[in-house]
Amino acid sequence: MDEKERFPLASKAGTEDVYTDDILSGADTLEDALNLQTQFVEMTQAGGFNLHKWASNHPELMRQIDNTEHERAFFEDEKTTRTLGLTWQPRKDVFLTRLHEIEFHLGQTTKRTIYSDIAKLYDPLGLLGPLIFATKVRMQKIWQLNVDWDEILARNDAEIWEVFRNQLKEMGEIVVPRCVFPHSNPQSVELHGFCDASSLGYGACVYVRSCDMTNCKISLLTSKSRIAPLKNAKLTIPRLELSGALVLARLISNITHNLKISFSRIILWSDSTTALSWIKTDPSRLKTYVSNRVIEIQELAKGIEWRYVGTHDNPEDVISRGLLPSEIRDCEIWWSGPNFLYHDEEDWPKRFQHIPTEQLPETKTPSISLTVTDPPAMFYLFATENNFRKMQRIMGLVLRYIDHIRPKKDRQHRYGDLRIPELQRATVALASIAQQETFPNEFSCLDAGKVIHSKSKLISLSVFLDRSEYVLRVGGRIRHAQLPESQKHPIILPATHCFTHAVIRAYHVEMLHAAQQLLLCGLRHQFWILHGRSTVRRVIRRCVTCMKAKPVGMQQKMGDLPIARLEGVHAFYNTGVDFAGPIYLRQHNKRGTVSNKAYVAVFVCFATRAIHLELVGDLTADSFIAALHRFVSRRSKCARLFSDNGLNFVGSRSKLREMYDLFQSQLLLQVSHRMEHDPTKCPTLWRVVGGRCALCQVPP
Repeated sequence: MDEKERFPLASKAGTEDVYTDDILSGADTLEDALNLQTQFVEMTQAGGFNLHKWASNHPELMRQIDNTEHERAFFEDEKTTRTLGLTWQPRKDVFLTRLHEIEFHLGQTTKRTIYSDIAKLYDPLGLLGPLIFATKVRMQKIWQLNVDWDEILARNDAEIWEVFRNQLKEMGEIVVPRCVFPHSNPQSVELHGFCDASSLGYGACVYVRSCDMTNCKISLLTSKSRIAPLKNAKLTIPRLELSGALVLARLISNITHNLKISFSRIILWSDSTTALSWIKTDPSRLKTYVSNRVIEIQELAKGIEWRYVGTHDNPEDVISRGLLPSEIRDCEIWWSGPNFLYHDEEDWPKRFQHIPTEQLPETKTPSISLTVTDPPAMFYLFATENNFRKMQRIMGLVLRYIDHIRPKKDRQHRYGDLRIPELQRATVALASIAQQETFPNEFSCLDAGKVIHSKSKLISLSVFLDRSEYVLRVGGRIRHAQLPESQKHPIILPATHCFTHAVIRAYHVEMLHAAQQLLLCGLRHQFWILHGRSTVRRVIRRCVTCMKAKPVGMQQKMGDLPIARLEGVHAFYNTGVDFAGPIYLRQHNKRGTVSNKAYVAVFVCFATRAIHLELVGDLTADSFIAALHRFVSRRSKCARLFSDNGLNFVGSRSKLREMYDLFQSQLLLQVSHRMEHDPTKCPTLWRVVGGRCALCQVPP
């Protein structure tokens, strides 16, 4: 990075094309390659390093450096070099697969020896994808046998592996061109990806289609494969097809991010109409497994076209089924791609009709759940009546009838009008029913002798169950008060129950449409209403009589401002004065701290509302005269001074008047006659406003 400005090409390749101590780079033309080589040599020599072990597919690049005889032999013989697990022959510029040179185990066949032989098959680019997939499937089947690592396999299983191993030895070399662009200046470079799946596994392969004016060339670029898990019974073929599409999307994303090639078009192919329809569907309408993979596919392959291809034209079908070593060399569709890519787009497979979402598997069935809950049955009397006194009389007659039909020993016969005890008993019964409808949990807990829940609305009222009348009452600390029992422990009423509203309306009318506070006070002699103020206020607002008779408050009209407040004069020309305080001042001395009381004289300008403050030691006339003297010295003499009739103001006015009369003489009159046109030098008119503050008082 330090030499980036001097060697831009070498600096870029040095950061992107270096793996450990190997540099694998190149250029489109010989001139660019020579320039890159020169910059590499100079840049490394500047740091004291000398590059060696050069290899190139063009002899001109080898002549520019001082190579050893071994390095020059790359172009004299068909020697190869290995890097990153690949065997490259620079003279022909091809990759070679030399699986036949691998030294396999020749002894007894066990799971350990087979796994060791499979681990020697290294194919980083996926050029031997079908062969590698077949070994993965074989590995999975051996694992299903549940044999120990060093246990000799059965004859049939051992023979299958030996046949496969012998075919690897007889396979020989497979030559794969390194350059995927045979044309120097192709008109278009397209990337075509294929995916497929079977019960054995799934995978993806990618081809580069480069075309010039006359023909097109299809080259295998890379591939990936995965075997299907054994224990997941829910992994159906459509799900495996979707997993293959996900592998393809990840592979395409990796290629486009790492290759410095601008592809004119990218097309992805699949032979599963279900997987393609899933990819085109909104993920929110799919089940979790499918939705998660569709979301990732849509993000990785955003803006990329998906198309349908038949199974026979899909080269990925070769991977998903696997090939033996004797079959892979002559598999034309694997090395050269499908035949339709060599033709114009009009001859490609036609676009398929997407399956409607309603017919797709793994979709969420839209369901509408309607939960119908029967509301708790309301007492018949509450549902039909809204007049408390009528409810009270009806309930009283019902209770009288119940007493009449009791057994003879408990039977009570009462006739005529309802008496006051009967009406009170009916009120308590109605309140108990309203409580059981609103607080069923609290009622059941207290009836069973348990403590109510800590989050209950009644927890702060120390509520208890009066078993004599079977009603909830307020507890509290006034049990020993000399008050009626109903007033010490009133009956609790819920705020939103219709019975509570009926009671409030009845009391409101009987108390001659009493206001909120008076009505609440009358109710609390017998009832305790939750959220009493707001509940009573809500009921009163619905009273038609009160709304019609509601008086409108009168507002006093403001009087005119005095002349002194409206004159356009300088500040403090018309001034009001008053005292504020007391305030306490702390005086520190050697023996301690002494607090003294003090006051503040507030002078207010009538025109600008400006304020002048003076600290005064006490409320005597002499202290105020001293404060007035300081004010005049600071703000100049005012023409009119307004104050209330405080003793210090009245005394100060009298003292100043006496002094004025004492010093009044003919000489002073002559001086004042000459200064009559200068108001600031005329005597101040002090106006004492009786009984009220001068700051807001209008002078006559």
